[in-house]
Amino acid sequence: MIYVLATDEKYNEAVYSTAKRLVAAIDGLPDPGGPEAKENKRESNFKTKEETAEKRDQFTLVVGGLLAIAFVVPMAQYYAYVSKK
Repeated sequence: MIYVLATDEKYNEAVYSTAKRLVAAIDGLPDPGGPEAKENKRESNFKTKEETAEKRDQFTLVVGGLLAIAFVVPMAQYYAYVSKK
């Protein structure tokens, strides 16, 4: 049941318990047992579709504004550089 420990990100403990169980199996000792499975509910940290939809216009405006600035400013700099000659 390494998967149980991997979901809790206890990788060192997973390797240690696996090695301990293998040594017990090779030496003919009884199995010490694996980790206990427990229900681990993780909550999503993603925004819902509704939360994203209500702010989509703001995001579009910001991204569009940044794209326009990224396009216009170099053109204006080039025009200022060329017009001096």
